[in-house]
Amino acid sequence: MEIRPALASDTSTIAGILAEGLGDKYGPAFGRHAVRALTAIVRASAGAWPGGYRVAVDDDGRAVGVAFLGLDGAGAPVFGPISQEVGVVTAIRASVVLLAFAKGRVEADEAHIDELAVAPDARRRGVASALLVECCEAAEAAGMRRVSRWVTGDNTPARALYSGAGFRVVGRRRWWIGRLLFGARGALLMERRLGAPPTPGWR
Repeated sequence: MEIRPALASDTSTIAGILAEGLGDKYGPAFGRHAVRALTAIVRASAGAWPGGYRVAVDDDGRAVGVAFLGLDGAGAPVFGPISQEVGVVTAIRASVVLLAFAKGRVEADEAHIDELAVAPDARRRGVASALLVECCEAAEAAGMRRVSRWVTGDNTPARALYSGAGFRVVGRRRWWIGRLLFGARGALLMERRLGAPPTPGWR
């Protein structure tokens, strides 16, 4: 399996993987327009900041997983592209919904994983773990000292994945909007310190 930076030709594939893998997040935000909206987001995000999308490619050259690593705490200007693609009303609704997942303040020494998703037919093959390795290595190479990720509290598989990769819970968020829209009672901020030995066997 190869992990590489995303190419412009990956845009629609990335959007499809995110819409499928993170449907509990993007379904309430965009409804039936999720793939179109995410295509606009991915296109607008390309080259907008350090880090960016990483794609896992299998032996057949097919993109099977994607992660987004933010290295500077900034966000790409995506409201305009989303509005043009799916309309202003949907873009406003999505902005309100997705605000629940916003990281908030990102410290100067912190990288943040905004997205990580794997195609359904490629799960349980180590794709997510490989993407985590890539994100942590890229963050460390960029001089970051830690990597963080929000995970909904009831997402047991995701919590196990990140815990096995050396991430620990460092914060909690209780949210009424999360329970209303996503059926989740809260979210956990998980973080891995870089430069320290990872949990044995996580790689």
